[in-house]
Amino acid sequence: MARYFAQEGNSKAQKIIYQRYKNFSTQEHCHHNVEESLVTLDGLDGIVLIAEVYGREFEKDSEYWSNSNDIEEYQKENPHLNIIEILTKKAKKNKYIQFYLDALVQDVSEIGVRTKRPSYDYAWIKEKIAKVRLIPHFISKNLSQKEIKSLADDFIKEKNLEIKTKYLTLFRHYKFPYDFDTLLELASSTKPNRRLLKTYAREALSLFKSDKIRAYAIEKLKHTTKPAEYTQLLIHNYKEGDEVLLKNIVSKYHNIDKIHNLIYSYLEIYRNNLNADFQAIFEIFYERMNCGVHRYDIVELMYENDILSESIKEELEFDSDEDIRKFFKKIKV
Repeated sequence: MARYFAQEGNSKAQKIIYQRYKNFSTQEHCHHNVEESLVTLDGLDGIVLIAEVYGREFEKDSEYWSNSNDIEEYQKENPHLNIIEILTKKAKKNKYIQFYLDALVQDVSEIGVRTKRPSYDYAWIKEKIAKVRLIPHFISKNLSQKEIKSLADDFIKEKNLEIKTKYLTLFRHYKFPYDFDTLLELASSTKPNRRLLKTYAREALSLFKSDKIRAYAIEKLKHTTKPAEYTQLLIHNYKEGDEVLLKNIVSKYHNIDKIHNLIYSYLEIYRNNLNADFQAIFEIFYERMNCGVHRYDIVELMYENDILSESIKEELEFDSDEDIRKFFKKIKV
């Protein structure tokens, strides 16, 4: 709603958007809508702020990855500007923008000059993996099964933990072509300084169906304060009755970040188990979540599976998210 008031010239609403975004962790919040708002409202100034916020993420975590979609789109719409050049000048007085630029232009041509992306294949990954901060997810889209197997072989042989972690990012999107025991061993490691390695190993495990993985997840969910790390392991390992545990987990939290971190795995669990009793679970998410994108996913999935209550359906007409209001017009009878 703040965006609409800001577009009408309300300076307080605009200030709220800026303050909210500056306090964002781009990994934990539903930030893309706010970024779109910033660019819509303030154009180049919005781009500069986005670069600064991502730069702060790079300073805190060198493994963080962001692509350049916002900048590329703005560059296309404003061909008379050289966005990289402008950001480079800003970076002389702002180290965070420099962090962002370092990650953005590393190993690729400048935006506005580039005609096509490099050929991201096994050879490219093999050559660059020690140099890049992280292998972005879009690179893995066109890899062949033969290339995935070769990368898995390299991952198994790799001794450097930092590089091994980078290999694991690929297997969050492609199922690891060998037995999952290696991944489970990494995910269960108690050795220090392996946070990302363990996180990515769990994400890779979420693509497998196994009683062993299920038992590991259920045991961890009894005690963890980070349930999203383990609920994802039930996407392919859900059993009837698990909705009791899953409801108890989400019922504990009112913190926006905790709720937001959980929603992806819950949506995927239900999509893979449409007979599960998730109505009450999704109603908790709907009431506690402020992310319009995922609330849309919730109400759409509930409607498609005939578990959307009339009371929620009536509220959709007045939702702060434009897409949800459009969805209401589509489904109203």
